[in-house]
Formats: sequence, C-alpha cells, structure tokens
Amino acid sequence: MTGGLQSLLDDWHLSRGKGTTIALVDSGVDASHPGLSAASVEGVVLHTVAGNIIAERDAVGDLAGHGTACAGRILTLAPESRILSCRVLSSSLASTSRLLLGALEWLLTRDDVDVVNLSLGTPNRAFGLEIAHAVDQFYARGICVVASAGPAERPDYPAMFSGPVSVEAAACSDDEELVYRRGSIIEFGARGIDVPVLWSGGRRASVSGSSFAAPLVAGRLARFKALRRNLSVWEQKTLLQYQALTGRPEIR
Repeated sequence: MTGGLQSLLDDWHLSRGKGTTIALVDSGVDASHPGLSAASVEGVVLHTVAGNIIAERDAVGDLAGHGTACAGRILTLAPESRILSCRVLSSSLASTSRLLLGALEWLLTRDDVDVVNLSLGTPNRAFGLEIAHAVDQFYARGICVVASAGPAERPDYPAMFSGPVSVEAAACSDDEELVYRRGSIIEFGARGIDVPVLWSGGRRASVSGSSFAAPLVAGRLARFKALRRNLSVWEQKTLLQYQALTGRPEIR
C-alpha cells in the first residue's frame, strides 16, 4: 500500500461522502420518505422516443420500492452524498437492455457523477458487451460502476465483466463488513441477507439480494472520492480490497 493510498485509509472514517454524486440507475426514489428527509435527491426518468433516449425530470418517484431501498443503503455509508436517481425500471421491475445502455450513455454526458450504482443487469450478452463498452468509458474517467451480481443460474451483465466493481450478497453481520472474493469475477460481498431497508410510500421492509449489497459498496467508494476526486478505478478497487482483507478502518 503506497503512502498516498494509506493516507486515504487513515482518513476514511472522517468522510461522509460530502460533495459527491452517486448515480442510481433503478426504479426511482421516493424522496418524500421520512428516512430520506435529510438527503439530496435529483430524479430523472429515461424514455425511448423514436429510437433515442430522452431524460426528463421525474415527477413520479419510485414505482416499485427497489430504488428507494438502494438509496437508503447508499446513504447508510455516505449520508452526505447526493443521489442522482435515473428511473429505468417499471413498477414490476422490468426494463430493456437498450434503456439501461441509454441511461449509462446519458450519464456519460454529465460531469458531476462520481460513482454509478447498478443494482440491476441484463442476461443479454450482446447488449452486455455494449454496456461493458460504456462501463469502460467510466473506467477511463476514474468512475467506478458498482454492479450487483445476478443468480448463478442466470449471470447478469455487466457484473460478469471485470471492469465494474461487482458485488454479491453475503451473510455479513453489519453494513460495515466487506468481503473480498479472491479469484472470482464477482470480487466483493457485502451485507445483503435479511436487510432492513426503506421502501416507497413511507414504508420499511426486510429484503435479501445482491441489489441491496451493491449500494453499500457505492457508498463506501463515495467516501473515498470525497477525500480525493482523481482516484483511478484501480486505486479504488485496491482500497476496497485492503479494507475487505484487513477489516479496517472501522466506521466511526
């Protein structure tokens, strides 16, 4: 561990993600939820119009609860980060690979994104390759795309590529624990089993799945980016690996 990265590890507990923006590509966010009263949330909804992706202000919010849950998980670790909600999922959590790709391409036009959270993916490998190309463009800019792993019987992309920070649900005891999977494309595990989360309509729920583990890693990365904005993806993955293998520093 170089001295520069070591200083980030030493100061990580001081960071709360202030000044960072995490793009959440999901089902929207219920910004009126009491659990998000102190959060900064901007929402857009993406449509396909005549083959083009159009982004408009989201006046509806969360259609399914999934995005609200993921936003709450992000803010567990980075409470002062800003959420840019990009709604691509319907009330039944359905979408298209083209719309997911379009959301990433739209985010690449912005200059205020520090981390991208994808608690979703596509089993369509052909579109997965196109999505991987978009992820590579984020990689070149030093922006981590955190992707949740799909079930073993139906692997999701882009999580099955090496460019993103891929995360699976693990039986962790708390939100601060991080697991490193040596020798696996799915590199990290975070708490994602029987997790208490916020839900749309002011509700709360208990859920399980990689969808709710990935946002914890996105929040963790926002804390590093708040300390140093010009980190490469390789450096960010190195910091995550070190924390996972050593179990420190603890959140204070």
